[in-house]
Amino acid sequence: MQGESDAGPVLAQGYAKALARMIAALRRDLNAPQMHAVLALNQQFGGGKNESVPVVAAAQRSVAEADPLNRWVDSSAATTANNAHFDAQGILAVGHWMGAALLALETAHSGTN
Repeated sequence: MQGESDAGPVLAQGYAKALARMIAALRRDLNAPQMHAVLALNQQFGGGKNESVPVVAAAQRSVAEADPLNRWVDSSAATTANNAHFDAQGILAVGHWMGAALLALETAHSGTN
């Protein structure tokens, strides 16, 4: 879960490049070139009034689609406690979806690590 603080008019525009660079740097610095990345953000951040949240979500989807070691998780159906945080059920749902995405990545790439 990352990206909400980048959901502003300036940072959102360069978010895809910054995210891809961060993932590449992590893989390099951790000496883990096959590291999987599961990407998501709270798409309800800002209560639907933050016009940059969809931009960041689209950037995450783009980064995930460009790299077979990445997967994007749609968190839009998760329930929230307020305009910034998931409630307990929402956290559990997002955790389940992210875990399923990681398992799918690991299954798809088993034997290549």
